[in-house]
Amino acid sequence: MRKAVGCLVGAWLLASVGCADDGKKCGFGTTEKDGKCVADAVSCGAGEIDVDGKCLPVAFTCATGSTLNADGICVADLVCGNGTHADDGNCVPNELPTPDVTESLDPDGEVAIILPAAGGSLALGGVIDTPVDINEDGYSDADWDRFIFTAEAGTYLRITALSEGALLPAFRLMSAANDDTGWPRFMRWGLDTSSARSSREVYLPFAGEYILDISDYNHALRTLRHEPVLAVGGDDFTYVATLENLGEPNAVNAVTLPRIEEGTFDSGRLRFVRLDNLAPGSVTAAVFAADAHGEYNDVIGAFLVLDQTGQVIAENEAGSTSDSADVLLQGRPNVDYLMVIDHWAVLGSRRDYRISIHQPTLTDCDVGVCEGGEIPADDTNLYRWTLDEGDFLVVGAFVSPDAPYPGMVQLFDTDLKPISDDTILWDPAFFPVTLFKYADRPMTVYLWSHSYTGGPLPEYYVTHEIAATPELRYNQTNSNLPVHPMPEGQTFWPAGIDHFEANVGQLVFFYQLTPHDGSEYAWLGTDVECWTDFDCPGGSVCRPDLGRCGPLEFIMTSEMEQIGPVVDVNSWAFPDAYIFAPFAYISKTGHYLHWVTAGGYTPPDGTYDVYLRLKTPASIGKPSVGTPVGLQNQGLGGGSSFFTIEAEEMQWIDITVTPTPAISHLVPEIWIYNFGEATWDWILYRWIPDAAAGQLGLVASFCNEEGGDCVDVSQPLTASYISPYAGRSVVMVMDAIDQAATLDTFNIEVTALPRPANDTCVDAEAITLESGVATVSASLAGASNSVSDLPAAIPDDSCYGFYGRGPERFYRLDLLEGETLTVDAAAEFGVVINILKGCELRTLGCVTEYTSGAFHQEYQVPTGGAGSYTLIVDSGATTGDVIDAAGEFELNVSVTND
Repeated sequence: MRKAVGCLVGAWLLASVGCADDGKKCGFGTTEKDGKCVADAVSCGAGEIDVDGKCLPVAFTCATGSTLNADGICVADLVCGNGTHADDGNCVPNELPTPDVTESLDPDGEVAIILPAAGGSLALGGVIDTPVDINEDGYSDADWDRFIFTAEAGTYLRITALSEGALLPAFRLMSAANDDTGWPRFMRWGLDTSSARSSREVYLPFAGEYILDISDYNHALRTLRHEPVLAVGGDDFTYVATLENLGEPNAVNAVTLPRIEEGTFDSGRLRFVRLDNLAPGSVTAAVFAADAHGEYNDVIGAFLVLDQTGQVIAENEAGSTSDSADVLLQGRPNVDYLMVIDHWAVLGSRRDYRISIHQPTLTDCDVGVCEGGEIPADDTNLYRWTLDEGDFLVVGAFVSPDAPYPGMVQLFDTDLKPISDDTILWDPAFFPVTLFKYADRPMTVYLWSHSYTGGPLPEYYVTHEIAATPELRYNQTNSNLPVHPMPEGQTFWPAGIDHFEANVGQLVFFYQLTPHDGSEYAWLGTDVECWTDFDCPGGSVCRPDLGRCGPLEFIMTSEMEQIGPVVDVNSWAFPDAYIFAPFAYISKTGHYLHWVTAGGYTPPDGTYDVYLRLKTPASIGKPSVGTPVGLQNQGLGGGSSFFTIEAEEMQWIDITVTPTPAISHLVPEIWIYNFGEATWDWILYRWIPDAAAGQLGLVASFCNEEGGDCVDVSQPLTASYISPYAGRSVVMVMDAIDQAATLDTFNIEVTALPRPANDTCVDAEAITLESGVATVSASLAGASNSVSDLPAAIPDDSCYGFYGRGPERFYRLDLLEGETLTVDAAAEFGVVINILKGCELRTLGCVTEYTSGAFHQEYQVPTGGAGSYTLIVDSGATTGDVIDAAGEFELNVSVTND
């Protein structure tokens, strides 16, 4: 009865809590469940479900990867594979839209497209074909489909590439125009590591033609990281890429600074920030943090900054996903900025970013203390120096050895244009940073410091010195020049630094270097006689011009690019074998630096004297076959005369010096110099000729010889030279025995030799056999180098790498299956004999020697190998400019059939 009474008394509660007993039904709005009356599920709100009488969120009771169904049961979520999607509980293949434009039928072709108007879209379609070894190098080449279009500056696009699943679509968008370094002015990548969809936005900063390349993610990765990745492709590697014209970007106005921008590059979305009405002269910085929310991300960040006219003011791209992008801006009257928060590529799933836009902490180093310090998160430091004309600023920077993160430093000029690259500050024992700037006019120089990751930089150090360099005067001794101290932190050694001004086409010479004071031998050695550098103490070198040991001298541009002294390319000490007295050719009018140092032994209280001389070489001109050029009645001013000559690439020229009058004391000697640089090539340095380089190299010297010595006879001398490039070389004429009289003069003539008819493989000369034997006698005179033009003819490792850049002549003969070709070669120079099948196949055999004598090579024609064969007679010269080792030769050829 107590239960019955209880139920009756509480009947008004039944609608909310219910009441039940054994064998009895539950009240209205409730349902019996496990012996209890619980509220009906229909009373739960949207997104909720009844669980034991309580309304809970649908996903509350299920583990990750499962969801409650309508019956309150956890069931596994439907996860569809790549290239498929869920449809009515099943995974079905994706279906690509129909493209408006398809790829070129030519595998190497391109398709021109027209961008849609703002708000419109265009679909491009194609197939990434099965990889093929196109260049026959043993590796399959990936297929890239190319589309080209013309765009206005400020075009804002979204590019989305889809596949049906076999392809992981990726694309590269780049400008057709290149910058000064030869790279595209603009490039962006769109790729996804595991999806059949890749999408991103792009903002095109330049008007002109753009190239869209589409392929597979694996191919993109191979290109990006220069790693060997298996090429993929096939009939099912289809794609459709949609270009949407997004019109005008929606930019956020940064009204106050600092401003912190946080976001993600999901779907490749860009961010736009306006910086309007910056105070003239003020400096604003932006740093793209690589450690968004304290963790490294997978974004290679980038900035673009444009003014209100659309002109690109600044741009910067991070070097890697662990690096930061950064940009420095200066307020100008009536100039507003649009900042594009961009990304060069996204290489993974961690796509968050953090941007700090702020005004750096500025210190005037002319009056304040600039020694480094601490940089808080989302801040940077800016140091400033005022330089007079002739000042040379040297800055040393490093972080504490126990710093958790590296720092970054960079120099900027008065207009905040970068003077140096972004440079990482790391362990000071191994990575000290030295930055410098020479002022060829009054200017302001800034040093910008910030964290490598965009976070805080707990501790860093800066040291600096300004050397007021004296200006040298021509054709006189410049005396008591000072030695300048250098900042601590493994920057430069103390050095004498002076400057001079010169005009294009001039030669500058430094004579009579005389160090004073400061050490026992006046800079370690000017009283020590020497034959080689090994005879000299400390940091001094053997100076033939001084007849004893002395400091090193360098001639440099105002950007510290070495243009002198001239280096002896053929010396055993190359690349450190300098020609003294030091001289250099001036290729651009402006300021230049003269640097004197004995390394760490240079005394800071030392001084020195030096004599500066100026010469302008006479221009001989450019010869052509049948039309030589020359100059008459030239004299030896100061013991030598300099000339410039012009030639085509790989053109063979003869330079002849004829003493005048008939009775003369002049015993002519010719030295030839060309422009280039010493480049490390695996196990040794090589001289790489380059007409655009600043330094001269002595590549050959000639005199009338007998028994290896110059003959003391005044007679004409001819030097042969192949110009390794199209452009200028320098010729010096002097007296081999230094006895020429003041009135002794000479004529100089430059002749271009005609090329032989069999100078190229397609013009190979037929060898006529008589009774199976033939003898060929000829010379390489006039021949050029064309081996590198043969398609896959001579691989880099053929003939032990000795085929060189010397001249060649080509010979042809027909061989039958089973015949044996025997070649014996005799030459007085290093000769390489290559045997090829036609002009297309790789080397079948070769003979390589560097001594005169008879060389032997045999080749038997295999089954199915009958056809035309080519013999290449190649000089063993490796630099392509010295040809005293490329003269007459003889071939003895025989064909037998055993």
